[in-house]
Amino acid sequence: MLNHQDNAIKLGKIHCAKLIGDKLVFTSFILIHNPSVSFISDITECALERYVGYSRMAKGVASLITQKVLLNKNTVELILHSQGSLIGTSALNIISNDLRIGNLNNLVVEYHGSPVNILTAYHTVNSVGAKWGGMYNHQGDMVGVVLGHNSINRATIIYSLF
Repeated sequence: MLNHQDNAIKLGKIHCAKLIGDKLVFTSFILIHNPSVSFISDITECALERYVGYSRMAKGVASLITQKVLLNKNTVELILHSQGSLIGTSALNIISNDLRIGNLNNLVVEYHGSPVNILTAYHTVNSVGAKWGGMYNHQGDMVGVVLGHNSINRATIIYSLF
């Protein structure tokens, strides 16, 4: 949240960069990122996506993911960042539960600064047959620690709030 599209794209490129020999190569990726409007609207959208049901955006992302992955023989990297990880997780649930697709084995999913719990994320990625790319949350980031319920360490929780 409060991370604008230009910054999210730069971060996506960094996360997908691979060192081949002495050359840095950027692979293609799908970045799911919801641009910030305001803190209150971001929190409201997160709560609705997490607790109420699938948004139109999640349905659109599910369609995008299935098209890109099923039509592509190469590995597709899906980067779910911040609030986009809630949308992306909902999209993966739509793919698994509603579309009944479980063979997206050329898809690699990474979570960054995610308000989604790591166990939920891992299970959701596995449910569509994708590869787990990991979850990368900074211990001082309230989004991943508190909203994602990714720590039971009181010191980490308190640290992330300030």
